[in-house]
Amino acid sequence: MKRALGLAVSLSGIAILAPAAPAQAAVPDECRVTAGTPRLAADGMIKATGTRTGCQEPATLRVRIWKVLTGPDRAVKSVVSPPGAGRLTASVRCANGVFYTTVTDSLGRVARSKAVRLSCTTVGTAIENEVVRLTNLERAKAGCKPLVHDRRLRQAAYAHSADMSARNYFSHTSLDGRTFVDRIEATGYRYTALAENIAKGHPTAQAVVRGWMDSPGHRSNILDCRFTHIGVGYVKAGGPYWTQTFGRS
Repeated sequence: MKRALGLAVSLSGIAILAPAAPAQAAVPDECRVTAGTPRLAADGMIKATGTRTGCQEPATLRVRIWKVLTGPDRAVKSVVSPPGAGRLTASVRCANGVFYTTVTDSLGRVARSKAVRLSCTTVGTAIENEVVRLTNLERAKAGCKPLVHDRRLRQAAYAHSADMSARNYFSHTSLDGRTFVDRIEATGYRYTALAENIAKGHPTAQAVVRGWMDSPGHRSNILDCRFTHIGVGYVKAGGPYWTQTFGRS
């Protein structure tokens, strides 16, 4: 069976310097804390952010994520900032249920968000998640942190595998001229670095990861410790076709 591999890499960075604000007279203390509604992030975590603004006196900030239960509600995550911090985010692994946020500072100010129902969904298919697992095993051997399977990167990866399968080609560039960067940007993923591996003809997750690891360029993408997220797209027809996208947000 004919097998093929392909890779691509892109880096970008933007730095913006703002002019210094003019000096202003002191204003009365309008200190307040706010609690953001819990949200399901692309990395599969529930996240909630608390802020403390308009404050002249430093204080610690505590953010708690609560789960609504039939009995007393339970705080599933609690984090505390150092004195003077104006923003703090708590994160906890997703579980189905109703959640809300409370924010307090050490001077007694309190805020509570509205409650919201969150549903956790698994990113990708079993075979795609096996590629993620095997990729993270290789990264662990090199001392890299595991990659999180991101819905947007998976969307871009799967769409490209499906397009190559349907239109019978093998390239990082789509037949309409779009690059892997174009395809990932279209999903809304914000990044500072991107890369892509593709493959055709490898019958299993183990085989395709081994093929990539045996190729210096593909191996370099997999073992790049800067990357934080991954997307894997697998389409069997005519291939199988595999696309593996990497991102650093």
